[in-house]
Amino acid sequence: MQKYPEAFFKRAIGLSIVLLLTADAAVSQEAPASSAARTVTVGVISDGPSPGDTLQDLIEAELRQLVVGRGVALTFKSSPAFDADWQAARMGPAVRAALDDPEVDFILTTGLLTTQATLDMTLSKPVVSAFLQRLDFFGLADLEGNRSLKANLSFVLVANLVENDLEALIEMEGTERVHVAVPEEIVEQVEVLESERAALAATLGIDLVMWPLAPDVGRTLAGVDSTVKHVLLGPTPRYSPAQREELIAGLTERRITTFSFVGHEDLELGVMAARTPPTEMLAIRRAALNLRELILGARVEDLPVLISADPQLVIEGVTAAAVGYRPSLITLGYATIRNRDALELEETPLELEEAMKLAERGNRDLVISGEDVEISRRERQLSLSPMLPQIGASLDASWIEPGGLEGVIPERLLATGVQARQMIYDDATISQYRASGRLYEGQQQNYEAVRLDVLRDAGVAFLRLQLVRVLYELELQNPVS
Repeated sequence: MQKYPEAFFKRAIGLSIVLLLTADAAVSQEAPASSAARTVTVGVISDGPSPGDTLQDLIEAELRQLVVGRGVALTFKSSPAFDADWQAARMGPAVRAALDDPEVDFILTTGLLTTQATLDMTLSKPVVSAFLQRLDFFGLADLEGNRSLKANLSFVLVANLVENDLEALIEMEGTERVHVAVPEEIVEQVEVLESERAALAATLGIDLVMWPLAPDVGRTLAGVDSTVKHVLLGPTPRYSPAQREELIAGLTERRITTFSFVGHEDLELGVMAARTPPTEMLAIRRAALNLRELILGARVEDLPVLISADPQLVIEGVTAAAVGYRPSLITLGYATIRNRDALELEETPLELEEAMKLAERGNRDLVISGEDVEISRRERQLSLSPMLPQIGASLDASWIEPGGLEGVIPERLLATGVQARQMIYDDATISQYRASGRLYEGQQQNYEAVRLDVLRDAGVAFLRLQLVRVLYELELQNPVS
């Protein structure tokens, strides 16, 4: 074994110390550069004050967790200029103020009305709306597949239909009139709302009445008249949770049926029925994830907008008993009853027709297939729009300095015009329309196939039930000795 002199070891140790000190110095010099975070500012715009609303805080908390370790210093910026104070004339300016703010990189809104304001604007910055839209109600922005068609606007949309909520309410009550309760600001300002109301009324064959809710719960309840019997309750951002509970309690005292299309969380506030499971966290996570993707460099047009939630009709037995409601056998077959004992229900025999209706109402595959049909129908309508005549008006105003020619050359020149354009032939557009039509037909056929399978299985199950019942009766009549 070779032996090294003591001087060799001293020199080696000294060299190691020098190398370690040099490495530490290099690391200390690089550390500030690697730890420097990129500052990102999210401007928050709002329709107006919303007592008890925690959506913004929850999105901020979620987003901060999502960007940990990504080299991002996150700031949320609010400003009086970003708050529209529920005034129609301030919705657009609130959005514009955030767009023009040099500190703001991305924009977040939780309001329906400010979301609507973005549709008529050229958005120079990405805007993420966390207001939960539906395909057939509050459906402001168009989509194709699972993507927004509005440049620089991302939103959140749940595929559950208000039409299905109304169908459930009609099935429960057999009514021909339903009042849809939403804040008066939404009734007055949401342009698409009237056409959506008319479409739902025509589809369901009922009298669907918009009921504007006043900012004050007491004034709202004082305005309830004898025509209000069944209420479909929408979001009430101007009410705190306690005020919303007060509204529901006031309607229940007047023996008015309340059905929430906001979701099951309203059952805790005393509403009689709801189909949509809690979606708040789904909307929060979708908005936060989309903001994170934007921060990391994704394009708005690549962000998903749809969320899904399996519907399930849930009835609050205490409220149902208070308003005098007794569920039918069909409703009992597919609904979940909370506090069932409060209804004091009696057993009723099941008939084949009712069994078929129960199977059709309660099957999740059939519900999902129906939503696919609705989505493909809307996509077909969108693919048709470029083929329709396009008419537009223009106005051009010019101010000039006539110099010494006053009275000869006008100081202002105005030019107006109307343009009409009709597509003659576009192979790609026509092919897309035809393809969307085939997809729509295919989804309809698939729905019918799923429906027939459901009815077949229900019929077989019903026959088996009857056979078991007969055998049970025979056993009771012929006990084994």
